[in-house]
Amino acid sequence: RARLDSLRTLTADLPVQQQRADRIASAFARWDSVLTMPHDAVLRSADDIELSRSLVIASQPIFAGISSEVGAILTREDQLYEERTAATHRLDRVILGLALLSLAIVLVILFLLRRRLLAQAHHMVVNTAALDLRNAQLIDQTGQLERTVDALQASETRFRTLVGSLHDVVFTLGHEKRYTGMFGGSAATDSRRLDVHLGRTAVEILGPEAGQVHMDAADRALKGESLTYDWSIDGEGRRHFFTATVSPLRGPGGEIHGVVGINRDVTEQVAREQAL
Repeated sequence: RARLDSLRTLTADLPVQQQRADRIASAFARWDSVLTMPHDAVLRSADDIELSRSLVIASQPIFAGISSEVGAILTREDQLYEERTAATHRLDRVILGLALLSLAIVLVILFLLRRRLLAQAHHMVVNTAALDLRNAQLIDQTGQLERTVDALQASETRFRTLVGSLHDVVFTLGHEKRYTGMFGGSAATDSRRLDVHLGRTAVEILGPEAGQVHMDAADRALKGESLTYDWSIDGEGRRHFFTATVSPLRGPGGEIHGVVGINRDVTEQVAREQAL
């Protein structure tokens, strides 16, 4: 009975299937009916003793079945425990693998970001160095340009001083044969000053008769010819005589941009020659 009670206590806490539970409960019920009989009633006669012996013998297979059922239940429980343990271990490995994978992805992203940031920083450094070099070059070019402008201004000043000291008139013409510049000397008459001539042709300034000779000479100079010619005009109660020389005004490549000429007043020289 003690063994039966221990088996009952053991199987009561196990999650067995309903069919197995019913068979074990039925076996317990049968044994309860035998074991709860009064001792005197069991031993009342030889027949009762024989009956008890028969019951004991008959109970052995029942105990063996109960032990087998309990063993199967324990074995199944052990298997379930091992399966749960294995599943837990697999889940732990999966979680660990996912964690390691996530960590690897984060490390790769951080590495790529670091590499990109380093590339951008290097690019910025290179650009900054290039900008510094460009700024230095611009500063140097600006200084050279300022020195060039100063030199040109000084050269222009010397040129104007030199030409202004001459009695001759230096002039330039464009492709339309209009005066684009005049330096030095004086005009043929007071009414024809240098600033009045700019932007006008010789015909507009001197009239068709006196100006045509200048237009013809300018045409020849624009075609690449250099020539010297004499011309005259009346003014201030007398005749004024001049000698003009014109040549093509060429650029660095040899192309003709206009005409450059020198006009010299030879009135006094002609007067002396006529007096002789």
